[in-house]
Amino acid sequence: MLPRGKLAKVADAGGIGPLRRVYRTRNEFDGRKSWILIGGGLLTTTIYFNLSPTLAYVVAALAIASYLYVVYFTDTGDPAGWYRIGVADGGLVLAPRYGGPIAVPWPRILGVSEIREFGARRGFEVAYVGEMGRGTVLRIVEVNGRGALIRSITERHAIRPPVLVRSVVGGVLGVALLMTAWLVFLPDFVVRSESLPGNVVELSRACERAGAKYPDAAAFTGPAPHPIRAFVEDEEENGRVYEAAGVFSETTPGFDISDPTQIQLVACVRRTGVELGNSTTCTYREQLGSDVEIRTMRTGKYTVEVFELRTRKRVDSFGITGSDAQCPDSYVGSDDGDMYSQVTSEDLRRALDRYVTR
Repeated sequence: MLPRGKLAKVADAGGIGPLRRVYRTRNEFDGRKSWILIGGGLLTTTIYFNLSPTLAYVVAALAIASYLYVVYFTDTGDPAGWYRIGVADGGLVLAPRYGGPIAVPWPRILGVSEIREFGARRGFEVAYVGEMGRGTVLRIVEVNGRGALIRSITERHAIRPPVLVRSVVGGVLGVALLMTAWLVFLPDFVVRSESLPGNVVELSRACERAGAKYPDAAAFTGPAPHPIRAFVEDEEENGRVYEAAGVFSETTPGFDISDPTQIQLVACVRRTGVELGNSTTCTYREQLGSDVEIRTMRTGKYTVEVFELRTRKRVDSFGITGSDAQCPDSYVGSDDGDMYSQVTSEDLRRALDRYVTR
């Protein structure tokens, strides 16, 4: 694969310079290679929802890079080899994968004919006189800017690819990529700025993914109480969904506030570990006469992060243990068969009371 500068030197040495444009062959965007994208997409989706969104983005980027590498940089399988084709004022510069580049003046270009393979694959053959005076054929099937290249050969001067078409296509792709990044990727890395919703349940977005801040929310300042709402992660959604947790206190105001404009703090609760060596068992029978299933109830350890709703500035982060180890009526354990004690309203009230009353 020769750089443009060397092709320009070949054109000048062959008396056909200066070099105007360079084209290169590539593989087809066919179904066989698209399996790289399909497989990468399936793997990305699996990792995104079950392991880590960040790792999923890395896998997606590697899949796209692998696909583009296969299309643009692997052997095309053409018997004539891998080509770079340069168009100069006085002819073509042909750089095969095997062998050195040659300059072919326009008078040695005999003609261009269209070919079709398997009735669908459209390409072109360029007949020219080689260096030894023998007739040679250059096959052009998949080439970047193929239309402009063929026109350059038939009209015998460099044709500039349509800038408008490229600009429109590039602009559409750019907008599509930006929208995809904004809607799909950035929420996992960038704190969003949103308007206060109509109900406190929707404030869960302050905890989900990278979180959200609400500039029109009440500031965490002034005398107590400082109203707070707590949200607990739905473990099956891998941090993408948090559900409202009811926290009540008959003596401390600030816990059971239903007006979003009064809320100053949010507490985001997620299970981050398990207390080893402390477990009980729960037994379940799907129906009368069926086998008994025994599940382990382990003590869940949770991380609580407290944020100011207005700025999403972290106020504090600490750990608590779920005290509700009672076996539920039905089995809703994890994939490994274990269940974990849950944080209760009283657990959260005791843990968050100092922020409400400070």
